[in-house]
Amino acid sequence: MSCSARKPMRAMTRTLGTDQGPFEVQEAIESIVASLPVMAEHVSSISDGQKATALDALESHYLQTALGLGYSEEPARSTR
Repeated sequence: MSCSARKPMRAMTRTLGTDQGPFEVQEAIESIVASLPVMAEHVSSISDGQKATALDALESHYLQTALGLGYSEEPARSTR
């Protein structure tokens, strides 16, 4: 699974509009990071034959989220 983009968090101050009002990019990233242990627990409970599919789905989901937050695809796929 690819890591999310590595922009400094404090530099991300752009506000995204949602149905619930403005949502700071930093808050979105913090929420994503906080959910990683739960996602890892779910993936670990999946049969070995299905883990690759689950990890591909998570990678796609996180990539789409990063793109939605304004990152370009290359940094979003970067592992460094």
